[in-house]
Amino acid sequence: LRPGRHLFRGVERSLTDQGFAVRVIGLGTDKQQDRARLMHAIQDDAAEGICALGDCIEPYRSLIKDLPIVTTATFHPTTGVWVGLDMEQITFEAVGYLTRHGHENITMHCGSWVDHTGFADFAKGYQRAIEDAGLTYRRDRVFHAFEHESMVEVARQMLEQCRPTAVFADNWLICQAVISAAQQLGMSIPEDVSLIGCGQNVLSIQVPVAVTAYQDARLLL
Repeated sequence: LRPGRHLFRGVERSLTDQGFAVRVIGLGTDKQQDRARLMHAIQDDAAEGICALGDCIEPYRSLIKDLPIVTTATFHPTTGVWVGLDMEQITFEAVGYLTRHGHENITMHCGSWVDHTGFADFAKGYQRAIEDAGLTYRRDRVFHAFEHESMVEVARQMLEQCRPTAVFADNWLICQAVISAAQQLGMSIPEDVSLIGCGQNVLSIQVPVAVTAYQDARLLL
């Protein structure tokens, strides 16, 4: 996971406003150097805690015994204190919302920014919701875009091949890609295909279509 700059700056600003001195350490390029930098940082008597953006701290938890760790910006809960959205549960609730409204042919579309572990969480939630509704889970209804692949083209192929009545998108960028692909194919949203996405940015899509958004554990129409 690559946390956005706005998230990093938000965490840094929040901690600074509360009187903490923030020291930034980048991990993930060289394990030996990462270990050395981390050990040097936690041996500093002034260190009071660690805020980890992403799962970069997980391989080194055994080195950190006396400092509290808070993790965020991952797709699923980690060891210890975690702040974030459980994407498996969100997908389960969002797809379940669609099945309860009569949809049976539902596809799920994730972007390349979702790592393999994160995608597995999305897929588990999707499968749980499908099977909970008494439907048959089909692997060919779950899409994960490759890096640098055209999201619109992936969405277009998905709509052409699967002809879903509803699509669950992992964020607003995928929603936009599905909308563009639907327009190319002469399909209307939500008349021909319903669309539900995750995150408050879905509500800011500047197109005259009805999109359902999952935000803060609520479905917003």
